[in-house]
Amino acid sequence: MTDLLPIGEVARRSGLTVSALRFYDGAGVLSPQAVDATSGYRRYAPGQVAVARLVAGLRRVGLPLAEIREAVEQHHDVELVDGLLAAHLRRLEGGLEDARREIARLRAGLGDQGESAAVRVSVSAAGLRRLIEAVAFAVGRDPDLPVLHGALCEIEPGLLRMVATDRYRLAVHEVEVWQPEDGRAGQGCARGVVPAAWLAEVGDLLRDTGGSTAVSLALVEDEVSLQVGTAGCSAGLVDGDFPDYRRLLEGQDQSSGSAVESRWQTTDLEIDARSGTATIVPASSTGAGPGAPGITVRHEFLLDAVTAAGDEPVLRLDGPISPLAVRGSDGALSLLMPIRPEGGAPR
Repeated sequence: MTDLLPIGEVARRSGLTVSALRFYDGAGVLSPQAVDATSGYRRYAPGQVAVARLVAGLRRVGLPLAEIREAVEQHHDVELVDGLLAAHLRRLEGGLEDARREIARLRAGLGDQGESAAVRVSVSAAGLRRLIEAVAFAVGRDPDLPVLHGALCEIEPGLLRMVATDRYRLAVHEVEVWQPEDGRAGQGCARGVVPAAWLAEVGDLLRDTGGSTAVSLALVEDEVSLQVGTAGCSAGLVDGDFPDYRRLLEGQDQSSGSAVESRWQTTDLEIDARSGTATIVPASSTGAGPGAPGITVRHEFLLDAVTAAGDEPVLRLDGPISPLAVRGSDGALSLLMPIRPEGGAPR
């Protein structure tokens, strides 16, 4: 084994430090070809230098350790490694968008001198009604999780988004908004959890309002308010940190080799009335051939999600243990957590 390379030489050729090579050995990512039983000195095969360079590159872009290990184990599978890189790049881009939104929010708050600056937008009555309709069903009721007793409301330039979750399902939708002509409030970003009671009050207020009527919505630190002509309603925001829903949404807009999409009208259901579950089996789908695995969810939750999706809902299945996605034609999205076929708790 005289052609084996010492660890220092592998470090020099690969760009990894000696300590990094020792770490990746201990982590089961890149083990040396031989280890001296007495001194513990590591020696590597020449062919491992290329693998070490791959590890160095993956490390520089911040790929998680588990995915570095998978990439090394399958480094001959170019398609698999490329898929890992593509998924990581999407995560990085999503993180950058989150940072941009937060920076925009911080910038909007600069210059406040003890007085809260409201972010106010105008939105069509029809758009706001649809927004609430698309997410309200997923608002939580767990007394131990009060921050879920409402919907996260996010205002960004030109966009109003609402998100609701009770941990077993998640609903998100967004509509276009514009700045009010009177310019009474600053532009920028704002977010807060609006209580379920306020959502219901807004729904009642908008029930007899013409769809094209513009209404004014404002977020200001600890309060949300809505103005419709001379009528209005306001409420305090719910305290607490809303869950990071974006992590759950990662990959929903990306195609997957195992993903199956099926129109609701062509989906077969196997309903178990005793357990209150429904197993979805796509009968007419794209992305997979016959025999695609079904997914079991709560029947009541499925009907809620399909109703909230509106016309022509599409179901996306990505295996029996991945969330079931229900998407409406206008982009409204619901995710339902799978449960055990026998009707057990969510996975």
